[in-house]
Amino acid sequence: MRLLEIELRNWRGLDQTLAVLSPRLNLILGPNESGKSRIFQALHFGLFETHKGAAQRKQALQSWASPESPFVRIVFSDGAVQYELQKQFLKAHRRNSAAVAAPCAAKRRRSCCGRYSARGRPAAGVRKSTTAGSGPC
Repeated sequence: MRLLEIELRNWRGLDQTLAVLSPRLNLILGPNESGKSRIFQALHFGLFETHKGAAQRKQALQSWASPESPFVRIVFSDGAVQYELQKQFLKAHRRNSAAVAAPCAAKRRRSCCGRYSARGRPAAGVRKSTTAGSGPC
C-alpha cells in the first residue's frame, strides 16, 4: 500500500491537504502544536475507526471554531489500483452518513482494508463512490 494523498477538514481545528507525498519516505516536521499528531490521528481514524457513533474519543475530534463535522479523505494505491476512502465523523446522530471506500475511476475493484466483499461488492455500510473520474486518480 502506498499513501498518495490525505485531506483533513475540521479535524481538531486543522484544515489541510497533503497532496505531494513521496513514494519512499515522508517527514512531517513543525513546531509544537502545529498539527503533526493530528495528521497521524486522522490517518488512524480514517483507516481503522468506524464513522458511526459519538463516543467521547470521537467528540474530541470536533473543532471548537466550527460546527462542521470532522472529515478525512485518504487516497492510496495497491499496485496499479488506486482507492479513495472518505469518512465524516459525528454526523450520524444529525444526519445519515456513510464511509466511502471505492476504487478511483472505473478501475478494477480489490479489497480495501476489508471494505469490499470477496465478490467485489461493497461491504455492509459502505457505498461505491458516485464521483468516478474525480479527484487525483
